[in-house]
Amino acid sequence: MILPPPNVTGKLHLGHALTATIEDALCRHHRIKGGVTQWIPGFDHAGIATQSVVERELYKQKGVRPDQLSRKEFLDRCNQWSKTIIFFRFLEVATTRPETLFADVALAVNPADERYSRFVGKYVRNPLVPARKLPVIADSSVQMEKGTGVLKITPSHDHLDWEIASHHWKEIISVDPSARTRTCIESNGKMNAEANEFAGMDRFDARTKVTEKLNSLDLLSGTLEHDGQITVCSRTGTCFFIFNLCYVGDIVEPRLTEQWFMDTAELYVKAAQAVKDGKISVSPATQEQKLFDWFSNKDPWCLSRQLIWGHRIPAYRTNNSSWFVAGSMNEAREHFGEAATITQDEDVLDTWFSSSLIPLVKAGWPGPEFDSTSPFLDVLETGWDILGFWVARMIIMTMRLSGGQVPFSKVLLHGLVRDSSGRKMSKSLGNVIDPLDVVEGISREKMVERIKNSSLPQEEIGRGALRLRSFVGTFFVILATATSIISSRYPEGIPRSGTDALRFALLRHDLLASDIPLNVVDFASEGLRFCNKLWNLATYMETVAENSPTLKDVDSEHPADEWIMSHLSGALEKIDSHMLDFVPHLAFAVLHNFILGSLCDVYLETTKRALWTCDLPRIAQIRTTLSRVVQPTFVQLSVFMPFVAEHLYERVFKREHGSIYSDFVK
Repeated sequence: MILPPPNVTGKLHLGHALTATIEDALCRHHRIKGGVTQWIPGFDHAGIATQSVVERELYKQKGVRPDQLSRKEFLDRCNQWSKTIIFFRFLEVATTRPETLFADVALAVNPADERYSRFVGKYVRNPLVPARKLPVIADSSVQMEKGTGVLKITPSHDHLDWEIASHHWKEIISVDPSARTRTCIESNGKMNAEANEFAGMDRFDARTKVTEKLNSLDLLSGTLEHDGQITVCSRTGTCFFIFNLCYVGDIVEPRLTEQWFMDTAELYVKAAQAVKDGKISVSPATQEQKLFDWFSNKDPWCLSRQLIWGHRIPAYRTNNSSWFVAGSMNEAREHFGEAATITQDEDVLDTWFSSSLIPLVKAGWPGPEFDSTSPFLDVLETGWDILGFWVARMIIMTMRLSGGQVPFSKVLLHGLVRDSSGRKMSKSLGNVIDPLDVVEGISREKMVERIKNSSLPQEEIGRGALRLRSFVGTFFVILATATSIISSRYPEGIPRSGTDALRFALLRHDLLASDIPLNVVDFASEGLRFCNKLWNLATYMETVAENSPTLKDVDSEHPADEWIMSHLSGALEKIDSHMLDFVPHLAFAVLHNFILGSLCDVYLETTKRALWTCDLPRIAQIRTTLSRVVQPTFVQLSVFMPFVAEHLYERVFKREHGSIYSDFVK
């Protein structure tokens, strides 16, 4: 089994703790049954996450941006570690993106719209680039009731526009051969030379200036308030509220760029067949259809990322050549010749491409020790949110590079940890919990200070405010809100609970549900009380042993002893069945109920009279029964709460450290 790759740049969160708890429990259970267990840490280069964090820290600490460093210098750092709608005269067009007029290639109308059917096949002039003619095309994707029913097509800056244009390139290019690659916004969010007098402006500043320009030319029919969706980036650092809704990240700007793609359609067909044939099973079964949904995606997989940190794409070329994919620069030189000037593609591979190779690399690929006929992994356990990004890609990559072998036979998908209100964990909401804070404890003041000292630079917040003010109006920086939530939810901070209490808190929930709402402080407190109960159990066993006339086992036919042994047998059988079905939370529930209910609340109460009356023969029977019951109970508990279970086992049974597994297997 492999541990899913953690984010090398981020802090731990409860999702990491959940994954580790589930997988550790599965491994420990397999081990106490005498099986051989190999639990391998996952890995990837976390390209986007790494680079974004390093960029923020660089600017925060030194005021340096990545474009001010060479590629080598930046890699060294890594290693170290909208509210306006505008109408135009003649054919009036409603748009929320006036700044992209310079990259328009056509106008589109619905073929069923009688208002505009006579214009289809004709041409219009771009209002700000009058020399440029735009064809009027008919496409059923245009919504007649939206805006004026006329859609300006800017394929380089809008996904829908690209889809529409891709069906009409012949009509568009016949008028303007360079239309396919025309763009007006650069990667830094500034207007390029296509924007004429607006070149160099920030895209949002240009939005205002373009609107003013259209108005001065008497080409602006008017403006209207408009509710729409804004796509924001989860990796960048602007935090703001719009109408009481929280947003984190810069506004995403679609741009037309050259990328490397992988055709996955045929690979997904073979992967889907492997699942249908039963070579791979998915639990819970409800997630299997989602995997098939990913397999039905016929879009190519975009492999390239415009980053510095990551596995660089091994593609090479000379000034006048096509790209050549090689294993190294030496191999490229053999192809092009020693005298050629060779350059390597600057892009890096998608991190999911790298991490999809984990089962293969674990088996020795691409080295000589690689054996494609041996099993790769037995179980793959991870969160359902990366089912398509990671699990599906591992399946197709392993099958493609191993001659059809599947990377694992079982996929176990746990849910996503939410806060007690069911909300996603987010720094901006102040509800992200570092599991080490539960283990070690943390004061409210330190929690607030951590938010203030997060990697989000204050400069970024201010810059975001300037950008947004031009089109959304009033908003508030979210930092004060996050600290307020922390102060109200954790007025005393988080008390120290220890690792086992945290594992208890996680295991007390349905781990296979899509969402796992968790009040970790309350459940960890319950876990501490359970640990205290176990401690009292161990102390009671020591008292019984001290009062017993013999330390030799004494068989008993006492009804209470036979009752608890019977209940133990039933509990162990259920626990084993649940673990084999990969539902550790159900197994833990059985064990928890047995310890609290059958053992402590019932059986121990029946034994106390013997101690009060100094019934020595009965005490000897109780000592033997407790030993026979508690030993396997502690062994099973070590699967879920290893620290307290192993400590109490060694204390009660006077055994050396680490003997709990060997004793049980023997």
